[in-house]
Amino acid sequence: MKNKVVCRAYLFELLITILILVVVCLLFFFLSAPINSREVLSIESSFPRFTVVIDAGHGGIDSGASEGKILEKDLNLVISKKIAEVLSFYDVDIYLTRDSDCLLADELSKHKKRDDLYARVNAVKKFPNTIFVSIHMNKFPEKKYKGLQVFYSPNSPYSEALALVIRDNNKKYLEPDNAREIKKSNSSIYVLDRLNCPSVLIECGFLSNPDDLMKLCNEQYQHELAFVIANSIIEYIKL
Repeated sequence: MKNKVVCRAYLFELLITILILVVVCLLFFFLSAPINSREVLSIESSFPRFTVVIDAGHGGIDSGASEGKILEKDLNLVISKKIAEVLSFYDVDIYLTRDSDCLLADELSKHKKRDDLYARVNAVKKFPNTIFVSIHMNKFPEKKYKGLQVFYSPNSPYSEALALVIRDNNKKYLEPDNAREIKKSNSSIYVLDRLNCPSVLIECGFLSNPDDLMKLCNEQYQHELAFVIANSIIEYIKL
């Protein structure tokens, strides 16, 4: 009986010794691996996170375009929040330039609209690895014009690629008959003119067009539009 106990103790010690040797061998193998292999692991683990800045255009005393009681500023905010909600399921940081009906300017300012634009641009510049998406609505005297259109900043070579992904996915999933091309912005679009990160401004549709207006006020369509825009941003990041 005593011999059996000794034998078991010996086998247990032998097993522990073997496990220690295996761990040491694996550690040695990793440390002796080519430096390039370890560099790849380091690069992948330190891949920078993106901050997606979602800019709901207008706000407060600046209602933007309107059609009856429908105000652009309200639709911009609703859709921006829905985009942020979808993006929250992905590994990105999210920043809303506004999350309520307000203008980003001091109450005592004599140039509220100008200061509001300054504030939006300055907010973006606080973050590294930023993607800027500004949400707006269009309007035109003739009711026949309709459809989403994307403007992109000329200051970043990546802005056009982002605009193309949004346009293509909108055409694929929401507006198959939309023939509108993306457009390079100029100094008339202040936020795109002053930013150097990938930046786009999306005119989600025309409030002056009855069909667009009905869609843009429909909660289900708002969800679908937000889903397409948010996933287009993620698709762009993965390019």
